Amino acid sequence: MIDDFMVASPDLWGSVGIALRDEVETRARQAGAVVSVTVSGAHDVAKRAALLSSGARLTSEWYVNVIDPSPAVAPIEDAI
Repeated sequence: MIDDFMVASPDLWGSVGIALRDEVETRARQAGAVVSVTVSGAHDVAKRAALLSSGARLTSEWYVNVIDPSPAVAPIEDAI
């Protein structure tokens, strides 16, 4: 599972970002993995487009709910 990765600029997702993901998958395949999961936020349009155009399929979404609104908890907007 690739929990998160980034590129220096959104316009690099289609090249550098996918090349990075492909390399991780190559190494994972060599170690016996059969599937990869890449997490991307809904707001990251360029990353999502690159993943979809590279053959990845959207299979789930996560929804976040603040259950402790105390000041010690970051605002929900910081998580999206």
